[in-house]
Amino acid sequence: MNLLLEETSPFAAALLLLTAGTIALIILLAIAVYCTVLPTIISLLTGCLMRGHAHRFGLEDRPGGHKAHQGTVPLGGGVGIFLGLALPLLIATLAAWTRLAPTSVSGVSTICRELVSRAPQTLGILAAAGGLCLLGIRDDRKPLGPWLKLWVQIACAAAVVLLCGVRVLTLAGEIPSIVITILWIVGLTNSFNFLDNMDGLAGGVGLLCAITLALVAMITGQWIVVMMAILLAGALAGFLPHNLAPARLYMGDAGSLVVGFWLACCSCMVTYAPASGLLGVGWLIPLCIMAVPIYDTFSVFYLRWRRGESIMVGDRRHFSHRLLLRGLSVRQAVATICLATAVSCSGAVILACASSLLVAGIVGLQIAAVLILIGMLEAIWKVDID
Repeated sequence: MNLLLEETSPFAAALLLLTAGTIALIILLAIAVYCTVLPTIISLLTGCLMRGHAHRFGLEDRPGGHKAHQGTVPLGGGVGIFLGLALPLLIATLAAWTRLAPTSVSGVSTICRELVSRAPQTLGILAAAGGLCLLGIRDDRKPLGPWLKLWVQIACAAAVVLLCGVRVLTLAGEIPSIVITILWIVGLTNSFNFLDNMDGLAGGVGLLCAITLALVAMITGQWIVVMMAILLAGALAGFLPHNLAPARLYMGDAGSLVVGFWLACCSCMVTYAPASGLLGVGWLIPLCIMAVPIYDTFSVFYLRWRRGESIMVGDRRHFSHRLLLRGLSVRQAVATICLATAVSCSGAVILACASSLLVAGIVGLQIAAVLILIGMLEAIWKVDID
């Protein structure tokens, strides 16, 4: 390329550079479209199929117990979400491995190298997510005990930590890092499983968290995480038209377990310190992104514990249910929680770009103030949640 430029006129050389840059930009945009549109289409079309045929597989959610919907709603949206993740990732990895992708473009070559070098990790995460999807399908057909599901989640988390090198806080030492990572993955997987209690809620919050993770990873140039997060965002975008109130399809445990697990693994794969330039605050970024699901989990655990009930048994005391009891409609409750999630996620992006402890401290106080305000309003505006 350099020899060709030397042998041409300045105008022709400039034209060649412009053409090469345009081609590179077009290819990179095509990759971005691939990562968003393909999972969206797969999830959307699979959702259409599940709405018509879920009953044949016994995937239906019937009213009763702590459930609020009046009629039978098809399950199986989680199948579309998983396929929206799996098929594009497998195709992209195969294209990079066989060098079918245009690796002569610098940006594409970087992504392809990461896809190949980190294939054991990404495919391991995909396999574990597939195991959780199968677990969820089994539970959607016939409910399993909470402890069995928990042990399977621990096994899947331990597999990606020990076999795929998914770790957080590695400076704390090997054993503490392994334990903390497994707890984080299992905890976040369950948080999204608990959050899937209202039309459009888990999908909407998951979409915002996935987009934020993609932005944070993009800031640090960690393109494989960007790709994985965008794939999830696309899959959720394809599912949400079926799930917005009034829902015509639920993701079920087959979806909520996969969404929480995928987000947890992606959050562990990002190196946060180079983003903020502040070694002491990088760990706050994933906490900011996941602040609302974490708040919902801890608040409902506290309410169950205070009443002497098992924290593993489902009920209608979640944050979304408490908003309904305060007079909000389903759409208003979901919009409120998504808005709170957007606030915490925006703080995470600012924190990723922060270059001083002052800015990081202000963002941290902002997120804490939002959560404290929600807690104070709930404490002041008491209603009977039984």
